[in-house]
Amino acid sequence: MATCGEAANLDGVEHNRCIDDDLMIRFAHHDKALMDFLGVEITEGDLFDPKPTIIKHRDNRDKGQRQFCGCMVSKDIGEYNTCPHLCEYCYANASKEVAVRNWERAKETNWKSETITGK
Repeated sequence: MATCGEAANLDGVEHNRCIDDDLMIRFAHHDKALMDFLGVEITEGDLFDPKPTIIKHRDNRDKGQRQFCGCMVSKDIGEYNTCPHLCEYCYANASKEVAVRNWERAKETNWKSETITGK
């Protein structure tokens, strides 16, 4: 069990993050470019202590979020009316036709933009 953006320290309940740099480090510590981006230094273990040493040189927390939010800085790449799956219950597409058009346009431009619609 975990909380999101909660100030209280509850016994047995962790503080969670949607965009978690510690989780990225845990599962992708072998990705040097990502570790450099996150400001992480990893030194390999030795004969007596085989576990690698992980040192975070900076706080990646997004200072623009709520006071107790632990998410790291990120960029939302999602856009409304762009999902090609067209699920009936989905809030992301107000128009299936516009979503398909936007998706097709993105494929035609070979994904050269930072966003699907190019905006």
